[in-house]
Amino acid sequence: MLVKTEINEAYQEAFISVNAQKDSVELHVLADAIREFVNEQNLAGSDRGAQKIIPIYQIIRVHTLGKHVVCETISGTFQVKERIYELRHLLSERLFLQISSSEIVNISQIANFSLTKNGIYQVNFKNGKITYASRRYMQKIKKEYFS
Repeated sequence: MLVKTEINEAYQEAFISVNAQKDSVELHVLADAIREFVNEQNLAGSDRGAQKIIPIYQIIRVHTLGKHVVCETISGTFQVKERIYELRHLLSERLFLQISSSEIVNISQIANFSLTKNGIYQVNFKNGKITYASRRYMQKIKKEYFS
C-alpha cells in the first residue's frame, strides 16, 4: 500500500485521505482504525486545574514527576490520573516504548539513541529534550526498537 504525505500551506487542518480504485472491506477497516486512533483514543489531563483531552497521537512521553504522572505533549505538560503501569496497558506497544519503570516514550518522537560513557542509553527526542533508559529495560528496548 502506498503511503503519501503532502505538505501544503493552503490546508487549514491536517487530514488523512484513503484513496482506492474500488471499494473493499479492507479499506473500511483501515479507515475505521485510523478514525479510532486519531479521534477516539484520548487521555484526560489537567494543567493548573484546567481539564484537557489529550489525543494519544500527540503524546511525546509520559513519566513520573514527584508523586504525579505527567504527560508531555506538543502543546504542553499535563498531569494525568493513571499510573505508569496502567498507561503501559492503555498505550499501543507498536507506538510506545517503556524505557524505565517510570517512563514511556512515543517511538515516533525519538530522534536517536546514544550511548553514554556509563553504558546507559540516552534517548534524544525530536524536540531537543533528552532522557535516559534504565539498565533494566535495555534488553527490551533493543528487542522492540532495534529489531
